[in-house]
Amino acid sequence: MGTQKQSVLSVNVGSSSIKFAIYRVENNKIDLRLVKGKFDNLIANQHTQLSWQCNRTTDVDELFIPENTDKFDYALEILTKRIQREFPDLLITIISHRIVHGGNKYSQSVILNETVFKDIKSYVPLAPLHQPHNIDGISIFKKYFPSAIHVVCFDTAFHHTMSEIEKTYAIPLSLKQTGIIRYGFHGLSYQYLCQTLSDLTTAILGKSILMHLGNGASICACINKTSIATSMGFSTLDGLIMGTRCGSIDPGVLTYLLHNGWSLEQLEDMLYNNSGLKGVSGISSNMKELRESPTKEASFAIELFSHEIIKHFGSLYALLNGLDVIVFSGGIGEHDAQLRNTILERLSFLNVVIDIEKNNYYRGEQPEKISSEMSKVEVWVVPADEEYVAATEALNTIFY
Repeated sequence: MGTQKQSVLSVNVGSSSIKFAIYRVENNKIDLRLVKGKFDNLIANQHTQLSWQCNRTTDVDELFIPENTDKFDYALEILTKRIQREFPDLLITIISHRIVHGGNKYSQSVILNETVFKDIKSYVPLAPLHQPHNIDGISIFKKYFPSAIHVVCFDTAFHHTMSEIEKTYAIPLSLKQTGIIRYGFHGLSYQYLCQTLSDLTTAILGKSILMHLGNGASICACINKTSIATSMGFSTLDGLIMGTRCGSIDPGVLTYLLHNGWSLEQLEDMLYNNSGLKGVSGISSNMKELRESPTKEASFAIELFSHEIIKHFGSLYALLNGLDVIVFSGGIGEHDAQLRNTILERLSFLNVVIDIEKNNYYRGEQPEKISSEMSKVEVWVVPADEEYVAATEALNTIFY
């Protein structure tokens, strides 16, 4: 075995998935991405998949998690063995964790210690369907990589720059003081978009509207790469319609359902798991499946999704009082040319002019400007890469 090469492993743990990427480190900076992958459908007694993308090729292994087996233990054992087999000279010295909620306290990434871990656990009530899985991820990766430095990167941190006006709900002050404010999410994605476009266009230094459109969806207004407002608020339910989440809703609907016999558990399940594109269409949360469906319900769900994007876009444009660049990202934002075209047509009053050919033939591999040279506002599509920005955040936290 030769000299071991240092690397950072960036991880994002969900309820039934683990996204990961490994980057080689040279001179305390990222030198090269070695592999990017994902465990999908991590459920005991079911088949799961491990996708492994290396050197521009992707292979997928079909796996089966035995009954009464801890799903994360199972995944980490497979992952560590494969890393050792394919990269025998690699030493993973840093683990970077994406954490959904950092509360009011954490406005930047930090090295994990017992106090930080305790704080992360205390934020579970603020993100009950996400934070517990992030905590599980910390525990399992600490078990398998005990000698590594663990850094936590918060999805809420990017939006700490929002004003008190923007963060505040019109509820009693005593409730605000308990932490009920607008936090905003998808911060790592927005940070990546700003960093990436900094090398490609000066427009990002002006006024921008960034859209992360996927199973989770939000929209963010920035001035000089700094968040001033975003569609998500206290929770990941707010704002745009999403794959299975409702987006903005009159709170009177919720009190009405509670008064009519719904339990808190039923309400939460409906809002998080059975609403959004899935609920409206009655078919699926997957935009590709909805596009292929001949039903009027599927078409209506897509139309409603586009309508809500335009509505929230308009409110952010008013706050910015001008616009230099629009950015699409996320699974839908990157891969649905028809949706991008629909939205940009509705924004023609801003003198936004799309290059139809560039838009239609974009394949989601690299950042690309899809606006015409005649357009007064630049329009870009940038593939999301939250693992990369989490890895760079970890290095910056440790070394700079």
